[in-house]
Amino acid sequence: RRGALPSGVLVNAVVEECVAECRELIADKPVTLHVEAPYELRIHASERSVAMVIGNLVRNACVYTDQGEVTIKVTGTGVVVLDTGPGVPERELPRLQERGWRGAELGPSGTGIGLALAERLCQRYGWRLLLKNRQEGRGFHSEVRFFS
Repeated sequence: RRGALPSGVLVNAVVEECVAECRELIADKPVTLHVEAPYELRIHASERSVAMVIGNLVRNACVYTDQGEVTIKVTGTGVVVLDTGPGVPERELPRLQERGWRGAELGPSGTGIGLALAERLCQRYGWRLLLKNRQEGRGFHSEVRFFS
């Protein structure tokens, strides 16, 4: 309809809410948290599901980064979260989305269900969850692609 407001979840707003909720996780650390959002991205999905997936990625980046930065980028197809944390040993990468699994070197926090839940939601909606170490050296790259 002409003049109708666009429908769907505004991903940019969900990102801003997740960032606001996670700021306390880096309050006592020399870590900057910022958002790059050159695109306005809307998707048809449950806002709660979108927030669950993005929130898990942002929260993990903030928890595991002791210094440096966490950058959240809203792209034309999804959300990318980059951090300067320790990354994940390559042999453990395939297990990150297993329910209840926690890496031996990841420390004591968390229950190991966040990424498993995110993966389940991504499968339900046909999204892709990509988790890998950054190529530029130290850090981790997590991404949800809502569109291919």
